[in-house]
Amino acid sequence: MQWNTRAKTTVSIPAKLFWKTNFKFNLYVKQRFAREYILHFTGLKPADLADETLNNYMAMYHNRMVTKGDDRLPNPAGWITQRMLDQTSEGEIKARSKELLNDQIVSNPMVGGSPRAMVTKLVYDALRSHARDVRTVCNIGALVDTQCAYLAPRFPNIEFTSVDRFTDLARMNSFLPQSPNWKFRTGYALELLETGSLAADLFFMTSTSVCFSPRELDAYTEQIARSCRFVIFNEPWWPSLTSLNFFKIPRPEEIQPGHALIGLAYFNFQSNYIYALEKHGFDVLISRIVPTAGGPLWYTLQIVAERVSDKPAATLKSPRRPIG
Repeated sequence: MQWNTRAKTTVSIPAKLFWKTNFKFNLYVKQRFAREYILHFTGLKPADLADETLNNYMAMYHNRMVTKGDDRLPNPAGWITQRMLDQTSEGEIKARSKELLNDQIVSNPMVGGSPRAMVTKLVYDALRSHARDVRTVCNIGALVDTQCAYLAPRFPNIEFTSVDRFTDLARMNSFLPQSPNWKFRTGYALELLETGSLAADLFFMTSTSVCFSPRELDAYTEQIARSCRFVIFNEPWWPSLTSLNFFKIPRPEEIQPGHALIGLAYFNFQSNYIYALEKHGFDVLISRIVPTAGGPLWYTLQIVAERVSDKPAATLKSPRRPIG
């Protein structure tokens, strides 16, 4: 079913990738999850629910189910931390910093690129098309921000800001080429937006908003709408962990507003982005599910939306009234 939204998401997934992801990988994850679930709840082999790692499906699932209804992070102050604590973590940052983007990769990110190249292409195209409307750009969940490192020198009249939870964010990005129009902010981005200390004409995220609960995503969208003209999402997208329909690639507008599907592999939150964006006055220009550059077993949801109104979209009704 499709909820009462204007935009519709296109799906462009080759048959070979669909088979590998929706059938082979989907079956593997579901079998393993079912086994761990049964062992845990029968008491035969209880999982350590505090050990939230990729190898502990029960801990990840438990965390998502507990936090799915949260409005925001329960302890943002405790969540803000230092990233580079030892030589190993510093080595990881340096290694990632070597993944520099260039014109060839960004122009065709599916050839030798990555999700970071994919979102950079979206942002680059938006900036070229709307140069007069954008003077500030913000990357939320930046980590090692190869995207802004590439974009800033190519748009010297635009100010770029990288935001993340790490107190040493500037140092983490010091191994990348620097530009005078590129700066860093540490903190919980939602709180920075709410206090008015963070604003931009264009916001973008990659592998970030899928960590937000549905209510937190709605809160971010509401706050971003206060200042921005454009918002771009480039997020990993999976079949649903709990669905038995192996033929289904869920579209965001089919997900009940205020709720979320749990995706495979990372157990990401997959929410109704379309409803949240239109609710807060955005016009969704692009919504598509495509293959992931450099990721052979998952898809990417790409959304580009433009703020077109100072009021919520009048066409949106109660989320309890689906269409289709």
